Amino acid sequence: MDNKIVKTSDKGWLSHLSSAYKNKQPITLIDDAKVGINPESQTILQMGKQTGLSYSDWVAVGVSLGMSAAGIWMVVAGVADPEPNE
Repeated sequence: MDNKIVKTSDKGWLSHLSSAYKNKQPITLIDDAKVGINPESQTILQMGKQTGLSYSDWVAVGVSLGMSAAGIWMVVAGVADPEPNE
């Protein structure tokens, strides 16, 4: 199995990373855009939040992980409004 290279300057890099994670494929992640992520200590969610992904990027990540539409909506809603409503 080839080791795929994912660069943070590539469009949809987090979606590609998520897909590789789901399929248990080895990858090399290169932070060439200098977004400051650290996959050794951060989850995919934390990396996405840190880089300020758009809603459409979050949806693409959810789809690559095989989430349902309801699951994707919950993640996007949680990222958009992390504080619980009182």
